[in-house]
Amino acid sequence: MLWFSKKLSSHSRLGIDIGTTSIRVVKIRKYSTPQLVDGKEKIGELQNYGEVLNRGLLPSSPGEKMTNQRQLFSESEVVRSIKLLLSYLEETEKEVVMAIPMYSVFVDQLKLPAMSFEEIPSAIEFEARGHIPVPIEDVKLAWQIIGEDRPQGNSSDLVARRILLIAVPKETIFMYEGIAKQLGLSLKSLEIESASIIRALNLTSQGVFVLLDIGGRNTNISLIRNGFLALSHHIEISGEEITKSIARGLGISMNRAQEFKEKEGLTMAGRNPELANLLYPIIDRIVDEVKRTLGVVPEEEIKKLILVGGSSSLLGLREYIHERLVVPIDIADPWAKIDYNPALENKLHSHGLKFTVAVGLALS
Repeated sequence: MLWFSKKLSSHSRLGIDIGTTSIRVVKIRKYSTPQLVDGKEKIGELQNYGEVLNRGLLPSSPGEKMTNQRQLFSESEVVRSIKLLLSYLEETEKEVVMAIPMYSVFVDQLKLPAMSFEEIPSAIEFEARGHIPVPIEDVKLAWQIIGEDRPQGNSSDLVARRILLIAVPKETIFMYEGIAKQLGLSLKSLEIESASIIRALNLTSQGVFVLLDIGGRNTNISLIRNGFLALSHHIEISGEEITKSIARGLGISMNRAQEFKEKEGLTMAGRNPELANLLYPIIDRIVDEVKRTLGVVPEEEIKKLILVGGSSSLLGLREYIHERLVVPIDIADPWAKIDYNPALENKLHSHGLKFTVAVGLALS
């Protein structure tokens, strides 16, 4: 779902993912045709990657996502962080692609009555005014057809359609353009995070996938149908909330709690009843939201739930969720089709989930 896209002149792509707690950069040289490497199909070669703390402040609540962003986002701090990271990586590529986080966009579905394809754009703009909580003039719209209700035997183009509507504040787009300009970079493409994740994980087959992205400041749940985003919403439950609960339960600092979380995950709750009483209710709230999302899809259509996002790699999380849901659960592997130095194997897979969006951007 692109808000703009300019032709990239190089074969390599530099993807920059500005997250709420850290910024990830990935550079991939995409192969013209898939290559077999050690018997496995690869579609590109990793050329550079890295991560740095995001010192800027990004909005994280539904009330903030469409309004007042300028006060909540420190462009200068984000620019400084990216500049530091690119310098450390000795990265000289100037053409970049970036992603807009899902909490900064508005996603909804529209049902349009029977009309011709040519009438759809004006109908969507009219209908959008009743679905978007800010003036239509303040956002950029993107849409895609996710279904048609065509009576059997009807060959006319006058059919009812279901539309996925996505709106992003123009201010947000200007913000990303401003960041690129201050860095001396050419922003060639800007898209929503879910589009990058779909590309990174190659979710193009028929059927329904549910993405559970537990990030630093919020959790996003997206429903992917036949390779396209069909539904998305986020809740204010985050990896940071899990870290705070560990710190409170064990009486330790946030930094120490983060270390415990990364090393032991949910397994420590099994040994500490007090900690279990703090952690399990957080995960149960996430599971309840996933159940509500799954409830809108016939069970036979669901292929799997995929865990993405840094906190989704918590040790024991997959097993805990699997006990409460009847669908197959998998952990995303954005590096599966990327060729890289074998010496990076452990490092990439221990922190791989955090780079899913950046990998998808670099593959655009």
